[in-house]
Amino acid sequence: MHRRAFFECVLACALLAAGTAPAQETWKPSRPVTLIAPNAPGGTSDRTARDIQRIFQKYRLIEVPLNVVNRPGGGGTIAMNQLNAQPGDPHTLLITTSAVISNHITGLAPYNYTDFTPIALLLGDNYGINVLAGSPIQSARDLLDRVRKNPEALSFGVSSVGGTKHTSLVAALKKSGADLKRVKIASFAGAAWATWWTTCSKARCAPW
Repeated sequence: MHRRAFFECVLACALLAAGTAPAQETWKPSRPVTLIAPNAPGGTSDRTARDIQRIFQKYRLIEVPLNVVNRPGGGGTIAMNQLNAQPGDPHTLLITTSAVISNHITGLAPYNYTDFTPIALLLGDNYGINVLAGSPIQSARDLLDRVRKNPEALSFGVSSVGGTKHTSLVAALKKSGADLKRVKIASFAGAAWATWWTTCSKARCAPW
């Protein structure tokens, strides 16, 4: 089976199972549904939201339109604010990550994961670290060894403080024994800006 077709099948089954769980009232929205993606178009959550939208339309899982809206910023806080402002509304859904926990811990959001109702766990994500071509760092071991010996030797760019990329990076650095207080981590408005800074900061190239 083609990988995309397999993913579509699994996602459709997960969505159907979430909507037909025992002891739950059947979800029958009476007006268009808003599915909030907490990042800009092209991001992981956005692509997931648009796959869900496509599957809902293809299999006619609901009788009303499902519209994807992007609310990037604040490590997911802006998106969660929109959902939090409409309690009990079955026509507003949110694609979320572990930021629903970390944003509360870091003080970015006054509410916690317990203030929302999870529907389904759809996927797991993997994160990686990129370096410039020609870098002496050729493996994760090289990188962690270097940061452990000299925490200020490298600078890291992430898309948001407290977000999943940031917390995953910090967890790896902490486990390596690096002094986190001395590690240089810069936060940007999105992954694209973080990538641009990593690749162009030394070359002094413009962002246009």
